[in-house]
Amino acid sequence: MRTVPYVSIIGASGYTGQETLDRVLAHPQLELYAVGSDSLAGRDATALDPRLNRNGGRRVPRFITNGAALASPADLVFLCQPHDAAAAIARTAVTARPGGIDGDRYQEGTGTFSTNPHRVGQDITLIEAEALDELKAIGISIAPEEARRNVVTRGIDLDALIGKHFRIGDIRCFGQRRAEPCAHLERLTPGTLRGLVHRGGIRADILDAGTISVGDEIHEE
Repeated sequence: MRTVPYVSIIGASGYTGQETLDRVLAHPQLELYAVGSDSLAGRDATALDPRLNRNGGRRVPRFITNGAALASPADLVFLCQPHDAAAAIARTAVTARPGGIDGDRYQEGTGTFSTNPHRVGQDITLIEAEALDELKAIGISIAPEEARRNVVTRGIDLDALIGKHFRIGDIRCFGQRRAEPCAHLERLTPGTLRGLVHRGGIRADILDAGTISVGDEIHEE
């Protein structure tokens, strides 16, 4: 049973990232899980610090992209990037109302299907992190922000919410249908069309206004 928290470092190849790496590796109560660097993704991470060889190199043998490091099941994430880039990642809450998440293309009426006034299930999309984990297990790596879904969940059966009312934080929603993968997603990341069939999450309506925050629980009503 794991007794120490896993750590992920975003932007590990820069000065701040290397300083953070040094402190994490020296900390007896932290276990390094992911080392992210878009410029060094795929290269041997032990070249940056030989101490990454601990555990026989099984934990962090290579650099991965920042998106993949952010998507890892780490308990703590250190953002070692310029302020603007880190602030974009660190955004922890969004406001939403019937019609969609504020700033989203469907809330602004510019989505692909926005011209159809009778179409439902356009307000918000959700996908299970476990579905992305399954893709990774077959060699298809897609970060949560690349899945073209508004909310990424873990530990909940989204299909079970279709046809039901549920809450995300203080937002009340109604699950309409599955969000099957599209050809555009396949063009962006080959293999996702087949890999996410019936695993692409769900589409839902937002029934009242409020805020959705990172870590909010989802409850069926």
